Amino acid sequence: MRALASISVQSNHVHAVAEGDDVQSLSRGLQGLGASISKRINRVSGRRGRVFDDRFFARVLRTPREIANAVG
Repeated sequence: MRALASISVQSNHVHAVAEGDDVQSLSRGLQGLGASISKRINRVSGRRGRVFDDRFFARVLRTPREIANAVG
């Protein structure tokens, strides 16, 4: 994963706009980010186990307008 352009933490999910060289590097980068966030949430809340129920959903932004709308 090359860059994390934008992130928004909601009450029950996270929105992130990220850029990767290919699908595999983007997937690994987001998995690492999820693991890091989960560890920190568990440490702060004094709990153990899974934090996120689901995997990430990817959507390719193809135009500058789509990117501008997503980042916001």
